[in-house]
Amino acid sequence: MTFSKLTTLSLISASLIALSGSASAKEAFTIFDGYVGFDSLKTMNVEKAIVEVGEVNASRLEAGDMNNICVMHALADEYPKALDACMAAEALVAKDRAVARQTLTDISNNLTIVRSRLETPHFVSAAD
Repeated sequence: MTFSKLTTLSLISASLIALSGSASAKEAFTIFDGYVGFDSLKTMNVEKAIVEVGEVNASRLEAGDMNNICVMHALADEYPKALDACMAAEALVAKDRAVARQTLTDISNNLTIVRSRLETPHFVSAAD
């Protein structure tokens, strides 16, 4: 598995900004080029990414795919699913010594963002 086509994008969705009230530079997800959903996520088309993921054989998913799925779920405000995908990506990368250290760092950073979103209480409006 190689991650030579690594692309870092600041993918801070409106939902992330709304939850925190502000966005910091640290809240930038990393997605990997050449893996499921990349082009859709790059243009913030989460719905299209969800369709693309549904068309992929789950047994063939690699760490880069799982990372992009993590970001997709996070942007769709599905943080428990994002957490599972990030953890799977991290575990897959940790097993492969040929993967660049930066790749593991990027996946771990995505996992940190997702965990912070799970720990942030959701604001409830008076109408709720």
